[in-house]
Amino acid sequence: MKDWARIVAKYDLRTPDLRDLVGYGDQHADFAFAYGATAGPRAFVSTVQLRRAGFTTVIDTEDSFRNALQSLIDRKYLPPAHK
Repeated sequence: MKDWARIVAKYDLRTPDLRDLVGYGDQHADFAFAYGATAGPRAFVSTVQLRRAGFTTVIDTEDSFRNALQSLIDRKYLPPAHK
């Protein structure tokens, strides 16, 4: 975590500990993508029934991810993007 501590200090971020920011989401992602599994079911489900039930609004995944990251930057949980 030495690298993260340097980043926090450099950009005056609000989260001194990376685990405080991400929680255990990395472990959920490992499970969802079946990281390290040789075979077996994945944790993803179809959205067809949601659409049939009337939830038809579509949000582009890339836009959603970009907006979430920007929100974390704006609230000083992540450093600004380098351009």
